[in-house]
Amino acid sequence: MRPPIDHSQPLGPSAGWVNLNVPHYALFTSGSQNGPGDSMKKLAVPGGITMIVLALILLSPTEVIGADCSKVTTGLIPLPELGRGLYQGHQGGLYPGGSNQAPGSYVSTGQAAARRIEPRSPSGGVDPHGKIVLMSIGMSNTTAEFSTFVIWAKQDLHRDSRVLLVDSAQGGAAAENWSSPSAPPWTVADQRLAAAGATEAQVQAIWLKQADPGPSGGFDAYVPKLERELAAIVRIATGRYPNLQQVFVSPRTYGGYATTQLNPEPYAYETGFADQWLVAQSVSQPSARPWVGWGPYLWTDGTRSGQPLSWTCQDVQPGDGTHPSVSGQQKVAVMLGDFFDTSEFATWYRAPAPQTSSRPVARWPLSQPLLIAVLVLVGLTVGVATFALGIHRLR
Repeated sequence: MRPPIDHSQPLGPSAGWVNLNVPHYALFTSGSQNGPGDSMKKLAVPGGITMIVLALILLSPTEVIGADCSKVTTGLIPLPELGRGLYQGHQGGLYPGGSNQAPGSYVSTGQAAARRIEPRSPSGGVDPHGKIVLMSIGMSNTTAEFSTFVIWAKQDLHRDSRVLLVDSAQGGAAAENWSSPSAPPWTVADQRLAAAGATEAQVQAIWLKQADPGPSGGFDAYVPKLERELAAIVRIATGRYPNLQQVFVSPRTYGGYATTQLNPEPYAYETGFADQWLVAQSVSQPSARPWVGWGPYLWTDGTRSGQPLSWTCQDVQPGDGTHPSVSGQQKVAVMLGDFFDTSEFATWYRAPAPQTSSRPVARWPLSQPLLIAVLVLVGLTVGVATFALGIHRLR
């Protein structure tokens, strides 16, 4: 049974992301993540300074817009629920044809890709004492959620200790910022990988969650552009990471509380279609490397009843209604943990089942007839010796 998140431990994203929901700034940097004994490094600025900064923000002439907690639902239907129904002329579902059932050949190749993921040495050779790097690629929301998952995973007894989680997602690095091989986010990703004590040859799986800021032009302008950028990111990652086998995609979380144009609804919802189209490419080319599949589907229609996930106004930052709060980060972290702990495509994430120690069955070294002959001989020898001893005593 997976342990719950330790709420006494500060949860937050990696370096560069400031959490104003705690009484001090918390700056997290990726440390070694090989086992539960490792910890996140925290640099804290006293709460008094934070209060001064907050006061300056409040007194600033720039208008501070808070989350709109009245928009608890949009009426949009999550893709798995939409199924063969249409949105903007496009079917829902996770897979082609509006289906939520993955095609058989695609499942087989995904399972085969999972079997190819093994602990590797820094040079990339298979090594039982090596590492399996699961890396995140994405924007500010992604780094906030994945770095919380890193903390969660350290408490997960199901995780193989050789799986190393490296948060390479970065604030301000949207899909369009990753879509060039020479783009700065890839350099930062290299730095974070090195800081974690890993190499490009050990990266074998990626969690990809992306969007673009300030979208416009509606579905037909936004979704095809985002899908092209996601495909470019996968191609670049394939070239950089020679042992990359799997990429798992997830859409944005609910954006109905947003009061900025960063990535509001319906664009947050529509990121799921870009992911769907990317997965469809992998379905049509199942032998291509890497295999691209769904991670947890994160979008839900706010607090509408009857959904497996409820996304409340408390799950977003009060400043913009877009970035996840601590509770939002935790919800996504738990969904990631549940996915990797149970998915048939992530068997490499889970620790090998302990070998049951059973006593070996005793086997006689001799055949049964020979054994009987030996026992008879031993019996006769003992009998003769006993008889001789008795005769000796009579004398």
